[in-house]
Amino acid sequence: MLSRVLLVLLGITILSTEARCADPLKPSTELGITVTPQQVFNSMTEMAAYWPAVRNYVESEKFTAADLATRKQAVERLKQLDARMSARLDSEEEAVGLDFLEYLAARVRKTEAFRQLREAIDNDLAMFRLKTHWDTALAPLERLDDPERSTQIVKLAASMKPRMEVEGLPQQTIARAAPLWEVLAKATVRVDATAAGLAVVQFESEVESAAKPVARLTFSLIEATEWALMTKAANQTITRQDFIAAWEALARFRQPQASSNRG
Repeated sequence: MLSRVLLVLLGITILSTEARCADPLKPSTELGITVTPQQVFNSMTEMAAYWPAVRNYVESEKFTAADLATRKQAVERLKQLDARMSARLDSEEEAVGLDFLEYLAARVRKTEAFRQLREAIDNDLAMFRLKTHWDTALAPLERLDDPERSTQIVKLAASMKPRMEVEGLPQQTIARAAPLWEVLAKATVRVDATAAGLAVVQFESEVESAAKPVARLTFSLIEATEWALMTKAANQTITRQDFIAAWEALARFRQPQASSNRG
């Protein structure tokens, strides 16, 4: 039997969190970003094909970023998250299914917000450093209870303007990107407002308590995936090769000579 989520998606319906659409076949628009039912369905099927291929690659001899034991433990962590999300996907409970739909739509918007920021900044090294700062500052905020969580995440967006100045970005670029950080913050708030989103936050908290090499590799795998999603073309489906390209790009950005290069 198909889960409620799949039945809804296969029927090409979607939720709008600002206003429930009278016609469930319509796309929904929030924060200036329109998400279509097909995008939500594609994002789900994309990850279902992507993660098994990436996990197999990480456990293979071709991936040499860590020893085999560390790689296997990181892969097991990712499988745990996949199992938790699959349980929500397969749930026949209406509340769980609708929450998961809202999570999927919010996640698509968040990815699009990152994509728009990258386009506005037009400097991948600077974008990498800014995203690293954002992710580091965001992690403890996502563990707060609402409404403080939402308030602090939106405040974080305002702090990104001086960070862009530190990167030496042109003023016109900063002016163009500044409001997009607020869009990203609000999109993040929407993801975290769902039970599925909070389950991901809980997973990340658990990973932090793992052995440092395992935690570091697990988060690096997720980071490379986020970079692959952010840099792909809108109509492109990411694959293992996109993961490899993202992993190699982030490794270059982490090099000391790259980190000392501003602009």
